[in-house]
Amino acid sequence: MKSLLLAVVAVSVFAPVAFADELKIEGVGINRDIPCNGQDIGVYGAKNKITLTGQCNKIVVHGSNHKVSLERGTDLSVSGADNAVTGGTVSSLNVEVAKNTVAVTIQPIDGKNNVKSLVDVSGAEQKLNLVLAGASELKVDGADQKVEWSLAGGAPDPSISSSGVNNSIQKKK
Repeated sequence: MKSLLLAVVAVSVFAPVAFADELKIEGVGINRDIPCNGQDIGVYGAKNKITLTGQCNKIVVHGSNHKVSLERGTDLSVSGADNAVTGGTVSSLNVEVAKNTVAVTIQPIDGKNNVKSLVDVSGAEQKLNLVLAGASELKVDGADQKVEWSLAGGAPDPSISSSGVNNSIQKKK
């Protein structure tokens, strides 16, 4: 009986850490400023205007016509159509579906030597404006993608792979 009680207490204590939920912003036309406090953040629906401050963990933007600004996050995933995400620094980026615009700095997670940040773009007509602040890999698939990038802080040129039709991947001058 004592071991059962200890097991229940252990599960109760560690469950919130192991299964932390993302903070979800769901709806249409929501306008909010949100301090991240290290949380996962999900923005869903349409036409939401969200400002994320501080350090976020994973950030998901899904739906259409969102405007999201951020300071810092680990992973950023943008899917849907006509979303605009601008601002800070993330360690990885995934953009899918169509006509999304993203302008961020890509920087590997501190302390992860020899690890490249991954930027993965698919779908059609995405527009990315990236500052690469560390070793990075750009993977661009789909059609009519426009990826412009520049380097910061002595970062090396990225490794680049591409497939699809009419994709433009250019270093800004």
